[in-house]
Amino acid sequence: MFRLQGFNSPLEFDTSSPQINMLLDSISYEHIVEGCSNIKNILLDSPKDWYKLIECQATIDELAGNFYQCKTSVILKPGSSGSPVFRNGKVFGILHGGQMGTNHCMFQSSYSILSLIRCHKDI
Repeated sequence: MFRLQGFNSPLEFDTSSPQINMLLDSISYEHIVEGCSNIKNILLDSPKDWYKLIECQATIDELAGNFYQCKTSVILKPGSSGSPVFRNGKVFGILHGGQMGTNHCMFQSSYSILSLIRCHKDI
């Protein structure tokens, strides 16, 4: 997350506190490198050839400081880190990581991300 002078994003951040059993919407991309015609020059291929949009629901099942663990309705794969999770159309957090092969993922809260940005106003 970077602060860019003169750039206004339509995204809004939900800064409310995560709660156990809170339902969220996850949106990420699954990278499909195997289907690319030229793996060494993946950026030269058409983007639709190497990713698939994954939308699922996530339910908060554990809280840990600035992070919360969710059980997702789809197993998210490596490479999805940094993807947003939404609550009522606002960004509620960012995917930080997960337990490989399971549907348990950790997200960093939007509140903590905004706090970091505000602490470093020169960024």
